[in-house]
Amino acid sequence: MKIPKTVKIGGKVYDVEITDKFDLGNANVSAEISYVNLAIRVSPNQASGKMEADFIHELIHGIYDFLGYRDHDEKRVDELAQALYMVIMDNPDIFEDDES
Repeated sequence: MKIPKTVKIGGKVYDVEITDKFDLGNANVSAEISYVNLAIRVSPNQASGKMEADFIHELIHGIYDFLGYRDHDEKRVDELAQALYMVIMDNPDIFEDDES
């Protein structure tokens, strides 16, 4: 899975940054989303697959925000992110265009 440089969620384009600098500070944070600055930040110091799963976690927060949900249950967001990451990894051709 490739982490994109930008991602569009509900008409808003978020910049995706691989960085160690977070608005929330560095204590126990490996990724974050800023709805104000339209940015998703993911730490580069992750084990294999962790960066991608963290990106999907923040992507889900962005989707929930677009849908109008303000109180995001972190456990449910993380469970959905892990499940979606598994589906993407187990089905690598799922998002490819069929040009036949």
